Amino acid sequence: MEFLAASLRDQIALLDLAHDSIIIRDMISTILFWNRGAEQTYGWSKAEALGKVSHALLETEFSKPLEQIETELLRDGCWEGELVHRKRDGTRIVVPAGGLCNGMRKVSRPGFSRSIGKSPSEKGPR
Repeated sequence: MEFLAASLRDQIALLDLAHDSIIIRDMISTILFWNRGAEQTYGWSKAEALGKVSHALLETEFSKPLEQIETELLRDGCWEGELVHRKRDGTRIVVPAGGLCNGMRKVSRPGFSRSIGKSPSEKGPR
């Protein structure tokens, strides 16, 4: 069991080193993991982001109704599209959400999802 725990800690440490923004949230959008890439991209520290509702913190603008995205996520296991997030400094960024996947098919803890944002394009503050 110690080996498994150590392996999991190592994997989490690797995720934290990624330059991409990696955010893991539960099915009610509470942020459970926020890596250094997310800190650099969005401007909030891990301590500030953990436990917050992702859509409220990032003022997410959805490309389609959230209910439709959640239905697709539960039905298909993944959803691909674009989201607009607001960074701490007010800058809006378009995030390709190709990695928004329901944890029931991707990880061993059901009810979790992850979002991996790559190369967001910035839009000026509104």
